[in-house]
Amino acid sequence: MTMSVPVFLLLFVNMANLCANLFIAAVLFQRDENVSKALKAVMTIPPVLYETGMYCIFGHVLTDKSEKLMQSAFSCGWTESDVRFRRSLLLFMTATERPVEITVGKTTKLSKGTLLQVLNGTYGLLNMLYHFHSSL
Repeated sequence: MTMSVPVFLLLFVNMANLCANLFIAAVLFQRDENVSKALKAVMTIPPVLYETGMYCIFGHVLTDKSEKLMQSAFSCGWTESDVRFRRSLLLFMTATERPVEITVGKTTKLSKGTLLQVLNGTYGLLNMLYHFHSSL
């Protein structure tokens, strides 16, 4: 709950940062004036992609692992255990029916789909900027 807004802002800023760096690199490569400046802009893209991907992929892994948690608890050999353990296991299994998901900004869940949404948003912003730049 505490990290929801900061992670949402981080993903939004990363999307804008990726768009700006790609746009600057594309414009500088088209001008062929200063390739080193364009390469500097291109070199800043992988760390931002890594940071965005790290949040989204770890959120996806957490959700996948939590979905498998109930099956793991069921296959633990509970039939040979005492009544107290079986009751505790039943409570645990009912609690794990719904997988753990990290929700960002009260709307988006961290997953591979979120990573694709960030990349699609970056592409949309880049196209908009490029269109405005070419019309000037």
